[in-house]
Amino acid sequence: VAGIAMGVQRAAGIVGHVLEIGCFEGRFTVAMALGLLAGERCLAIDHFEWPSPKTRDAFEANMAAHGVGDGRVITLKADVRDHDAGSLGALLGPLPDGSTRVRFAHVDGDHAEASLAADLDLTFAMMDPRGLVLLDDMLHPLYPRLAGTVERALARHPDWQVVAVIDRETLSAAAKFLL
Repeated sequence: VAGIAMGVQRAAGIVGHVLEIGCFEGRFTVAMALGLLAGERCLAIDHFEWPSPKTRDAFEANMAAHGVGDGRVITLKADVRDHDAGSLGALLGPLPDGSTRVRFAHVDGDHAEASLAADLDLTFAMMDPRGLVLLDDMLHPLYPRLAGTVERALARHPDWQVVAVIDRETLSAAAKFLL
């Protein structure tokens, strides 16, 4: 999904950094990092405590194994709510035009309603107007209220909308929303 979406952006001349909130062991981070253009960076934010403190080691091993441990990926072990668009933009650094905008984001945080609301508000503040946001585990039976959280976030940010629901064809029906 990330590769296709970022390829469409590239073809349309859309440039910007990428962001992942909740990167676990980094498989999706690798996919995003492989789609970066020259000068773009990927910011991967996670607590790296679940399911164990060794999660960050697995993340870093995945970055190295797939050839993206070369500075394209900036790893931040933190609670994303301790940051704002300015502090995260400073970590990403400027693009050639001097901005720190994000063109693609993947949000897969801790799945609590308040966390998702904060993650979305922060992500929207960082996004290029032509950017895309991919939300994980929407419609998941363990997190039935997340779709409502997204609906309320979209009401606060009327310039954003769901453009696709991606069915992952799993038993859990953990679809992704593309905004």
